[in-house]
Amino acid sequence: EGHDYGRAVHYRQAAAANASRRTATREAVDHLQRAEALLAHLPEDGARLQTELAIQMGLGPALMSTRGYAAPEVEQAFTRARTICQALGDAAPLFPVLWGIWGYHVVRGAMGLARPLYEQCLAVAEQTGDPDLLVEGHHAGWVTRFFCGDLAAARDHVDRGLALYRPEHRGHVLVYGQDPAVTAHSYGALIAWYMGDPDGARRHGDAALALGHEVAHPFSLGFALNFVTWVHYCRGDTAATRAHAEQLIALATNEGFPFWLAGATHFLAWAMVSEGDVDGGLARMRAGQEAWRATGAGLGLPSHIGRLAESLVIADQLDAAAAAVAEAQAFVASSGQRYYEAELHRLHGEILWRTGGKSAKAVADVDTALTRAVTVADAQGSRWLALRAGTSLARLRRHQKQPAAARRILEP
Repeated sequence: EGHDYGRAVHYRQAAAANASRRTATREAVDHLQRAEALLAHLPEDGARLQTELAIQMGLGPALMSTRGYAAPEVEQAFTRARTICQALGDAAPLFPVLWGIWGYHVVRGAMGLARPLYEQCLAVAEQTGDPDLLVEGHHAGWVTRFFCGDLAAARDHVDRGLALYRPEHRGHVLVYGQDPAVTAHSYGALIAWYMGDPDGARRHGDAALALGHEVAHPFSLGFALNFVTWVHYCRGDTAATRAHAEQLIALATNEGFPFWLAGATHFLAWAMVSEGDVDGGLARMRAGQEAWRATGAGLGLPSHIGRLAESLVIADQLDAAAAAVAEAQAFVASSGQRYYEAELHRLHGEILWRTGGKSAKAVADVDTALTRAVTVADAQGSRWLALRAGTSLARLRRHQKQPAAARRILEP
């Protein structure tokens, strides 16, 4: 490369762009990081800042794939990009930079930080009226609102985003890290299941997988596989959960996607427990959860820990299960992720039922937990979680010699 550092930087950028088009993401990261290191040899002027901005905006989404959305390097790339935008007085690239910062915080599970950033992204998109930005503004919306437990609002964002999506938006994989329609259908599948629409869940899931293959972008396909696996878990379909988790593990291992690998490992572990390999499944589940946290991710931890508690109940490790539920509930309170709150109340009640005896106080505590589960699920519009909680509460009512009350709980 000699001393012609400017040409060397541009060469590395071109090589990174070529690698990204071939979905060779790790190679793209290497070229961009080498280009970034060479910048120190260039004059400190506006041209250098423009070049660095392009490098940081390329690094952000690429690092999401290779390190995980919530890795410190992701925040560093997007924060530096925002600083450069401010120094240049250039607002044009600011939307994808804000979106990247939102993505970092939302996957860390910090809804208190993520929600205002999503609202800011959507407001900017609505002010411009640019469909390119609106698709991604709604993208930020369906993710944030789902994990906050705002199911109807999340579904509305999915519908609006899909209505705006056009084939040219497939190029968003280079700016935002994944195809927006794949993620919309992925979330659409899970939201539909939560809201009691199994046919909608199947339609969205099939569309996510089909488009994930069609766009030929491995990280987007990983997104679809992850959410379809999640829906199969919700359905209680052990065989389908295992099959899709194994597909995702193979993809994530081959492509170097630690975020998807950790998530798939967790679902595979649940399937192992359900199939009777309780000890092996629990060990693998803990490993998957540790790997998830190692990426910096806090998003989804309430359900990850909840599945661990569910598995510990199967293993008759009730004290450990109770501790896991308490940990998950504390995380819900601190993070604002309420999408699994109802199920955690239900699990708390079920564990109390097994450990607290049948005294009047013990039964009252179980009643409080299960009633709270039904109330939260109903308020969020989650017919799935309401049915699970209602089934547990109806069983309690039958124990209390209240068969009419039990029937009313389960009436449609």
